Amino acid sequence: MLNLLMLRNTTLFILLLVTNRAMAQDPDCLHPTVALSVIDSKANLVRDLTAADFEARVKGRPVRVVSVTPDNRSHRVVLVMDMTGAMSSFGVGEPARWGWELGMARHFFEQNRRDTQIAAVILTKRIHEVAPFSEESAAANASLSEAAKGYGHMKKNLDPVMTLDEAILEGIQLLDPPASSDALYVLTNAEEYGGSTRGPSEDISKLVEKHIRLFAIVLQEDVGFRQKTHEEIMGPEVISQIARKSGGGLLTGAEWHDNRVVLSAFPDEKATTQEILMRLYQAILQNSLMQIELSAPMEKGEGFELSLSSSARKKWKRVKLMYPPTLTACHSDPATN
Repeated sequence: MLNLLMLRNTTLFILLLVTNRAMAQDPDCLHPTVALSVIDSKANLVRDLTAADFEARVKGRPVRVVSVTPDNRSHRVVLVMDMTGAMSSFGVGEPARWGWELGMARHFFEQNRRDTQIAAVILTKRIHEVAPFSEESAAANASLSEAAKGYGHMKKNLDPVMTLDEAILEGIQLLDPPASSDALYVLTNAEEYGGSTRGPSEDISKLVEKHIRLFAIVLQEDVGFRQKTHEEIMGPEVISQIARKSGGGLLTGAEWHDNRVVLSAFPDEKATTQEILMRLYQAILQNSLMQIELSAPMEKGEGFELSLSSSARKKWKRVKLMYPPTLTACHSDPATN
């Protein structure tokens, strides 16, 4: 009886040892992969990146960057258009602001529809429309075309008024099952966030959990000589924070000047607005994948810091790094799905 009990305990010990070793050797646990985009001061995507170009830390401790490679997976993008608040207003002799928001959405669609699966969530004052992924992105194409004709041509969805939070969450649901090659591209004036005292919904953390990146362009009116209001200042800050936490970022601000849009993040760049937008799309659709090496699997989310190495800082000036600032606990990495 004693020998039998000892045999059982020995067997249990061996099983636990094998299980622990298998977990420690799981490449998804010890070598997590994150999506990374690096753009320069002219909105160009920085390419030909190597592991030697970066220094990485987890929980404040240095970790080895194993590799940096182009992300050659197919990408899915949900366009989220916030046509509420000031976006629906008119200036003297000007079309409604949502006209050029839809124009920017249409530009992204036409430039990328051949290689990218595109869906759309369109949010207005009283109605919203959801165009799911479909063959050749036909549903998104139809919704953009109808919306461009005016509010009256959109499908009437008279559910309770949708907030920007809810529109983003709707986009996340369209990307089920998710992967780190997925993204939300949000066009908004961020008015809802700027006027809120509660901040964005806690459900936005689902972006981080599901490895979905959010990129945004904040659209605002040129305020002339007056100072911007608290709402006009805080709105972009909040949407930028959401984007950074997801591993994406605020691509640029945009302001309405007379009858044209000016991308405020690149005032010195001589390229046209359309040329700059084409460069910015690369941050969404032509990112890199970075693999790092951990000494042990993570049991909970941990802070992740990334910076250029000293040699890379000499090579590239004023670059912007877009990556997730938190690594999730050990599990199968969506980046490899």
